[in-house]
Amino acid sequence: MSNSAKKEYLIEIRERYSLARKTEKSLILDELCTVCKFNRKYAIRVLGKKQTGQNKKKGRPKIYHHQAIIEFLKDLLVVTNLACAERLKAAIPLWLPYYQFHKKNSLNEKEVKLLLEISASTIKRLLKRLKSKHRFLLN
Repeated sequence: MSNSAKKEYLIEIRERYSLARKTEKSLILDELCTVCKFNRKYAIRVLGKKQTGQNKKKGRPKIYHHQAIIEFLKDLLVVTNLACAERLKAAIPLWLPYYQFHKKNSLNEKEVKLLLEISASTIKRLLKRLKSKHRFLLN
């Protein structure tokens, strides 16, 4: 049985299982275990899960993933000749006034505040892929 077929089957059985009494639940579990070849305890967990909210991502919301912030950091990285994240953090307050003066789509107050509070490790994480693309500038 393919995974997509198992998912469809689980959707159908989940409603029956939630409305059933204890003896009926036992029969439904037996059926599910034989059809999908699940362990009984795993089948209980799968059928007991609520469908809504299962795919929700865990962790904090990503506050630095605004396009304007990433664009500013990319421009600053290239202008500073691929400086390290600690030096980029130190250069942000120096470059912000000039960047907003020269760019047509300037940063709003919230993005400026976030840029001034950003840590070096967050800068490193945001620019990891871009730094490897521009590595040829150093050679």
